[in-house]
Amino acid sequence: MKKFLTVLFFVFVGLPPAYGSDYFVFDVTANTILAGSSFTVDISAKDSLTNLNDPAYTGRTAYLSASSGPGTFTPATPIMFTGGSASGISIVLYGAGSINLTVTDGVYNTITSVAGWRRVMPQTAQSVMVLHHSSEIQEYLTPGKLTGPGFEEVHGYVGVTLSSGIPVAVSICSVDQYHNVVTGTACHFNFLCNGPHDFDADTVTGFASWIWTPTVLSDTPEQQDFTNWSVTWYSSPGYPPVINGRNYIFVPSVCYLWTEAAPSSVVANVPFFLTVTATTNSDRNSAIAAWVNYDFALNPKQYYVINSPGRGSLVPGYLRLNNGVGYATCTYKVAETIEIVPTISDTSAVGKTFKTGGYAPINILPAAPASMSVAVTPANIQAQKTATLLVTVRDVYQNVVPGVVVNFEKTAGSADASVSPSQVTTDTNGVATATFRGGIINEIATIRMTVGTVSQTTDIRISVAPPSGGEMINYPNPFNPNNQKTSINYYLKDASKVEIRIYDAFGRVVLSRTLSPGEGSGDFFNATVAGGASFMWDGRNGEGHMVGNGIYTVKVTARNSVEMQKFTRRVGVLK
Repeated sequence: MKKFLTVLFFVFVGLPPAYGSDYFVFDVTANTILAGSSFTVDISAKDSLTNLNDPAYTGRTAYLSASSGPGTFTPATPIMFTGGSASGISIVLYGAGSINLTVTDGVYNTITSVAGWRRVMPQTAQSVMVLHHSSEIQEYLTPGKLTGPGFEEVHGYVGVTLSSGIPVAVSICSVDQYHNVVTGTACHFNFLCNGPHDFDADTVTGFASWIWTPTVLSDTPEQQDFTNWSVTWYSSPGYPPVINGRNYIFVPSVCYLWTEAAPSSVVANVPFFLTVTATTNSDRNSAIAAWVNYDFALNPKQYYVINSPGRGSLVPGYLRLNNGVGYATCTYKVAETIEIVPTISDTSAVGKTFKTGGYAPINILPAAPASMSVAVTPANIQAQKTATLLVTVRDVYQNVVPGVVVNFEKTAGSADASVSPSQVTTDTNGVATATFRGGIINEIATIRMTVGTVSQTTDIRISVAPPSGGEMINYPNPFNPNNQKTSINYYLKDASKVEIRIYDAFGRVVLSRTLSPGEGSGDFFNATVAGGASFMWDGRNGEGHMVGNGIYTVKVTARNSVEMQKFTRRVGVLK
């Protein structure tokens, strides 16, 4: 026969439903509820006058929750009422103990509570949980990870103030798969730590307790005696072994971490072997044997810069410790000296303090040259002036490559243009520096840089006139048109339309030329080009006649799509 529980509720806000719902009735399908097992509940909204289901609760929702009680409660979604009832609501509770329910109608804010409604019972005992209690101990033994059927691995974290002769209260209890204490089950625990101790679990509480007094500790507070202890658990009847001969260790709340890489220097992205060791003290050989399946994140740090993360990513980014030692084959692409700092990512180790035992540095070297970048300063120079070439050599991972030889060679340009030195070794920043000196004419010189199998060229523009613009130069000046031509030079910021006018001392035009970009030929071939532009004047006027001795004014006006440049120069003719 189903059990009905009835409680009153009140409507706090909103209009009442058609019949005035005054209470809910719970119809539960199970009297005994096991942790983790589902059961169903029917809920009816009743009218206090007619004791009938309230039809106003059709298409409306309410929320069922565990206002108090253990474990996880489902469902979390709203409950939909139809015809004044909601049927077949599935509920799962995981924690053993009594439970209180709360029903909330979000529309009318009606609230009902059911106190002492049902008791959730634990499942069958499947593992043991170990606790210790002492004012000298700052942390508690906590469950670890399931490592096999029916076995709950636990580790002890003993505080640094533990002293020889200080008693420690230790308890063992039977728990189900949800960590509920299993009562009413006779269990036998065999505890071994500095000698055997046998205890029978209390059949009411599920606990067995005793006092353990440490007898051997190291001289310093942080270096303690972490004696192995084991628990053997038998459950009645007949005490068949469920857990047998498992070894544990007390782990300190302060421990040390060590890293070592082999080899100590390796080329970028070439694998190296990493070892991480967790120890109980400053002796790196005292690995914590009970640390099994502990995950650590691996964080590269710049070795020579305090609190600065590495500029690259370590692959893989984690390793797992077994018996206190973990191994990983790693790669790192950024050329720098790093130390690898492990940090705990296992939640069962929360609360422990880690100290640096020693993080051995590893030097990541650049790979072979794969590319180079060239900077020329200035990019355009005046004749017989110099420019500086800065060549940065990088590997395939964009690391600069120091200590490699870069060859410099002029592959185009006049004979009096040069680059020196012809071979330069890159510095610690992967940079090789050379100097280029321009010749005496307008030209574009080409320099080739080579390192190993990598080669690149760059052009340098040389102009007789200053690259700053605005000044025009000619040579020779004066000149003898009977056996010479004078070269008139100026600097154009871009290819331009050029108007050339030459005037005599009286302001009369003796020669006029207008040239579009690329139109010049003969003596006017380079008159319109970007950079060092020039033309030759043979001392003849526009009709081809030789001009007389005197001072002549040469004016050049250049126009491109952006701006206009003007140049003026006085030229002497002396025959």
